[in-house]
Amino acid sequence: MKRFAGILLLFALAVSLCACGGVQRTEKTGEKFPAALMESGTGLQSAIKTETTPIGWHEEMTSDNGEVKIYIHDESFDGIPEEMPVISVKPKTVSSDMVRRTAEAIFGDSPLYEYGWMLTRAEIEKRIAAWEEGVTTERIRQSHGEDLSDGAVENIRRTRQEILNYYREAWAYAPEELTPKECDWLFRPMEYWDEQGHDYSLEYPAYTDEIPLGVSAYLRAQGRLDGLDYSLWAHNSEHDDFWDHSISVWLNDTAGMSQAEAYEATGHMSAVAATDEQLRQAERNAEALIARIGLGAWRCEAHVREMQRLEDDGSWTGLGLFCIEMEGWKIRADQGKPIAGTNAELVDGGYGESFYMICANDGTLFDIHLTGLLEDSTAEQRPLISLNEAMDAARMAMKRWTTDDHIHYLYFEEEQPAGLVREITGISVGYFRLPTGNFTYELIPTLSFRGTERIEGVTEINDEYSAALTLLLIDLRDGSVIDTSPWQI
Repeated sequence: MKRFAGILLLFALAVSLCACGGVQRTEKTGEKFPAALMESGTGLQSAIKTETTPIGWHEEMTSDNGEVKIYIHDESFDGIPEEMPVISVKPKTVSSDMVRRTAEAIFGDSPLYEYGWMLTRAEIEKRIAAWEEGVTTERIRQSHGEDLSDGAVENIRRTRQEILNYYREAWAYAPEELTPKECDWLFRPMEYWDEQGHDYSLEYPAYTDEIPLGVSAYLRAQGRLDGLDYSLWAHNSEHDDFWDHSISVWLNDTAGMSQAEAYEATGHMSAVAATDEQLRQAERNAEALIARIGLGAWRCEAHVREMQRLEDDGSWTGLGLFCIEMEGWKIRADQGKPIAGTNAELVDGGYGESFYMICANDGTLFDIHLTGLLEDSTAEQRPLISLNEAMDAARMAMKRWTTDDHIHYLYFEEEQPAGLVREITGISVGYFRLPTGNFTYELIPTLSFRGTERIEGVTEINDEYSAALTLLLIDLRDGSVIDTSPWQI
């Protein structure tokens, strides 16, 4: 039975990664928040968003060696404060109470049950049916593209067939009925929760808020909201060179279906992009949700996202299905966001502190991730350099740019870049997480320059490449440049 465990886990991970790439972190479809989260009068917006008069920044320049053209266009830049605190932080353990509050904020009074290895014959029969369809050429090409080669189709079919065989064998050992066990909000080793890895002969240890160094402990639960099923995962782990403290909630996918198919099947996808009011409402809902979890005041920014499919030629095809995508950051001293690191990127030992969420235009929840959570300790006010000093420091750094400063994860074979065009459209004051040793950090004030770049003279690079990058970070304590290459996203 367990000989397919590695295959299943790897395939599940591969499907997750492929799906995330295929829909470009777009839509998952869940359910509406409880009524309390749909109210517009949360008070959070007025409490944490202060009105300022933007001064803007519009400028064009060329690097000293002539290789890099720089265009700065930001209407919203509103200057630099006279001082900001430097804040000492460390990883924040996800407590059992925190997970419980997360469940209450999303599912209300509905009970959550343990989610993991236990399956009835009826549930396995559903998996068998899904994978029997999933092994067909039609379904494989529908999920991965009509232009998929016959060899690629056969490789996918072989992997899916092994999973199908596993469930057919598991059916013989599964019980007819199971009594759902209500979640006890305790963390346990991953093997406890693994459908293919659970050892029934072991009595697994359980943890509350004290997780030993080097132990990866998970809490898994399942909940139901408005007829849809969700998974809740929380994770605490600290090793010698890595840490992760996170909470995630997402819609359960049906085996053998692509994410786009699963989300569309819920009936909550929209063929129309969200209005500005729907975007602002989504921000208010998200900020209220985080506050109810007990994580303080956060600021969220929402934008329209169209689900897309990645084609074999590297291009993206819009599917005409829209959702709302949000990112958020914790408010500290009424100043901006941590600059380096997102929920998808490792930063000096752990994930960057971030909030990521997807919902439908009508408020239906698709996906939530809280990662890299930090616990603040001391804060010390520091004077900052002046606006003119910061602008001069930024200009001096940009003048030194060369084509060697191109996006770090692109590489070239025979052709070499003939030039670099950088367009900066987001300039903001925020924090950078600077490691100080032993999983301790300082959040230092920075001026961030976000934008896109286009590499000239290299034909294999898509000219439409438009990922937003942190192109420059200025330490506002002294005007020095912070090297972002290890943290680039």
